[in-house]
Amino acid sequence: MGLTRRRFLQWAGATGIGAVVFNGCRVPDHEIQVQSPVQIPEDLVTGRDNYYATVIQGPSSSEGLLVRVMEGRAKKVEGNPDYPMNTGKHGLRAEALLQAAYHPDRIKTPLRRVAKGGPYRPIGWPEAIGELTRVLTEADPSRVVLATAPIRGVLADVTHRFADSYGARLIGFDPLDQTVLRAAMKRVFGQDALPDFDIARTGYLLSFGSDFLGTWLDPTHFARGYGEFRQGDGERGYLVQVDSRFSPTAAAADQWVYVTPGSEGLLAMAMIHTIVSDGLGDGAAASVLTGGRG
Repeated sequence: MGLTRRRFLQWAGATGIGAVVFNGCRVPDHEIQVQSPVQIPEDLVTGRDNYYATVIQGPSSSEGLLVRVMEGRAKKVEGNPDYPMNTGKHGLRAEALLQAAYHPDRIKTPLRRVAKGGPYRPIGWPEAIGELTRVLTEADPSRVVLATAPIRGVLADVTHRFADSYGARLIGFDPLDQTVLRAAMKRVFGQDALPDFDIARTGYLLSFGSDFLGTWLDPTHFARGYGEFRQGDGERGYLVQVDSRFSPTAAAADQWVYVTPGSEGLLAMAMIHTIVSDGLGDGAAASVLTGGRG
């Protein structure tokens, strides 16, 4: 069958109609669009992922992280194997960072409380800054307290400068147990810092209410040491947890000693008294630490 001019035009018309039909049935553009930022980063390559090293700071610990970023969006958070505190592992707070960045119900704007004990309504940044400026202008700087969580680096420097220029007091809040621990470290070792316990090379571990596998200080770092404590070279370590609740550390302990909430210190002092009075420890050191009161 030869190709005539009439047949060629018929095929061309059918092809055009088919293209229109299939084009109308395809997926809408808005369903397959990807994010296209106005200011595209210089190192952004479509279809290629980049890894950025960063650190998440907590009240008493920090974790080194590697964030996998593809086309401007963070996709995955992993521990940085070169960071000494977590050596490639990461905790639940780090795992939840993507939710904090992209969750649809996250707080995106300043909020104003509608009534005492009532709900909040979102407001714009100009309104929030204007309200804050008005309150600070009318207030007596000597009676203003600027309270923050523990902050470091550039943010801490900016906050201190603002408080000094305004004339307000700046107070950083730590959980109570960290405040007591810092005071104890300064009194015993002369250092105003939080300790790092070498659990990995410990043979016998006695813990008084310190849920180091749950939420105390740096559980990610302590969990790495606990793995070596249990399954490392040499003899398997023995853990005794003194706790008023069945915490994750108490659940993992060889022996859980239950005490009434708030009486952990009394048990510790009773043990110290027995050790000193029976000559099982250094009585001179105990006298120095207690100011000669025994």
